[in-house]
Amino acid sequence: GASTRRDPEARTAPAAARAAQGACRHGAPAAQGAPGRPEPDGNQAAPGTPAAPGSAPPADRPFTVVASRSHMSPETEAFVEDLRAEHPDLELVSAGSALKMCLVAEGAADAYPRFAPTMEWDTGAGHAVCVAAGAEVLAWPAREPLVYNKPDLVNPWFLVRRA
Repeated sequence: GASTRRDPEARTAPAAARAAQGACRHGAPAAQGAPGRPEPDGNQAAPGTPAAPGSAPPADRPFTVVASRSHMSPETEAFVEDLRAEHPDLELVSAGSALKMCLVAEGAADAYPRFAPTMEWDTGAGHAVCVAAGAEVLAWPAREPLVYNKPDLVNPWFLVRRA
């Protein structure tokens, strides 16, 4: 299977006051701390530098895939291994909750395959941030945009990726 490293922020994100926002065609900066709230060093929290939509991963990091700690299906593992053929330096980061979508939106990760059940309310906010940042949220394997307000609120499998 794929080796993983655990993202220490995934467990402590609420305590770290990590926030994400998206602005159409301007990326999705992540801010550490709440705006106007002093950081431990006494400085005010400021948004991060957004990744340009459609930009390649920075040269100083490998192609990065984020995945669920608790829902790593055999299909997800196979998808990651297929990506590894294209990106031998692929790094798999285990993260929890909607942070995975935000990591792709802000440019810290390149893909998030979710090949296990979710509900519309699990993905709506992260989806909005991703779209505003220029990332895609695609039903998988259809490769069509994920849609909402269906009679059945269960999402199909999906892939979040940098567009």
